[in-house]
Amino acid sequence: MKKGLCFLLIGALLLCFTGCQKNPSNLSATGEYNGQKIALQLSSETDIAVEQLHSFEQGVVIASSGTDFFMISADGKRLTEEEYHFIGGFNEDGYALAQNPDGEYVYLNTAGAVVESATPSTTVKDTERYDSSETTGEKSETGDYLFGVKDSDTGEHLTKSIFTWIASTENELNFATLASGEHRQVMISPRGEVKAYLPDNCNMAYLQGDHIICRFEKDIYRLADKTGQLLCDTAFTSISPFSSGKAVVTSGAKMGIIGDDGVICIEPQVEIDQPVDNNTPLIWNDTIACIQNGKLTIVKAATL
Repeated sequence: MKKGLCFLLIGALLLCFTGCQKNPSNLSATGEYNGQKIALQLSSETDIAVEQLHSFEQGVVIASSGTDFFMISADGKRLTEEEYHFIGGFNEDGYALAQNPDGEYVYLNTAGAVVESATPSTTVKDTERYDSSETTGEKSETGDYLFGVKDSDTGEHLTKSIFTWIASTENELNFATLASGEHRQVMISPRGEVKAYLPDNCNMAYLQGDHIICRFEKDIYRLADKTGQLLCDTAFTSISPFSSGKAVVTSGAKMGIIGDDGVICIEPQVEIDQPVDNNTPLIWNDTIACIQNGKLTIVKAATL
């Protein structure tokens, strides 16, 4: 009798453990996108252990586990046998810069193979140059020093002294504060061109085409357009880059879909692992790469 009760107890515990696991095969999330019904449907459960997702483009997921980077295809097959110290995003030629275990830099193609004809470089090309900001000593009405942007090679002034703060001019997009008007935070090019206005209290932003993914206090994210107008009232744990007009959003450890108009297509409800360092499930066309139970899972946003 005691042995029978013991077996029953073990069985109950196993059922409980199984029920606590995130089960991607039970996906039932549906919604609407551009007037059509869509559903999240399991495509592939892999046995590839993943801690972070870095990018999903050209049908290739770049992911890492610990200090090792690797490539995975959109259907969940591992493309690189060798584990790299680093793999970057793809350039216009379809090559990704990677560092192998010997510390050498190589280029990989979308099949994960080393491209012998490509010459790896970790430096900025000679034809590219970054500009620098400087203060003229002038001050705004509030007493702040004013900054402008000049060409670092020729010394030519590219803007007047219209900023009270410029974070840097060494990136594709840089943060700055306009001196005039409402002293709004903006994103500028290295040459001082204003590319987007940021909502108030936004402390970090990522420009994605015509959209800005904005981070606020307590690490919440919201979607805005280039004028700084918020497109959605809902705050998310993360928002992925857009692909084919859609992005993956998360709320805690649940994911859903948002359209480029800011309308939520599928409420966050599919259980995933909590995003690490705000890395998020990623979408390419209608294929989503996410992490469930420490393993990469591929989900389709299928039109019904």
